[in-house]
Amino acid sequence: MNFPAPPLSLHRALIGVQTDLEPSLTLHRRIAKSLYRTADIHGVSGVYQYTDNDEQGLTVVYSLRTQSEPNDLKQKINEITKNIKSTRYKIEILVFDDMIVRTPEMMLPYMNLHKLKRWCIPASDLWGDYMHPVEGKDLKFLSETTGSLEKIEFYAQNKTLLDFLSRET
Repeated sequence: MNFPAPPLSLHRALIGVQTDLEPSLTLHRRIAKSLYRTADIHGVSGVYQYTDNDEQGLTVVYSLRTQSEPNDLKQKINEITKNIKSTRYKIEILVFDDMIVRTPEMMLPYMNLHKLKRWCIPASDLWGDYMHPVEGKDLKFLSETTGSLEKIEFYAQNKTLLDFLSRET
């Protein structure tokens, strides 16, 4: 007797992308296109500019729906990293459902999510009621109360990154 295969679970993940300050957002667009080919982009935060001491850059957070498990998603992100010829960026899995993972290869939620405005504020734009499983507070609250000394300000609308996306690209 054949039984139907169980339906695949869709997971929600927040992916953070950080780059150097670049007015054209070219690198962010290339990364967005690669993420689009990898998973269903469910939402995109605004683009934020952060400044911390001598460091400054741009951050964006993507909300993905994926059937991949965390390690598979990390592997896909590593493949994106290999294909983008630049050292001026970082891609991090910030949250994956409500999982807590603490291994040498992966920390979920991202260890400094609740401490760094560059991640917490754009993440709260997309999933403000996400309850941080370690801190016991939602992202909206954490984004308003983080003790980070970083300065962060809105830089550009997410539309700036996604105008060009289509399944054919």
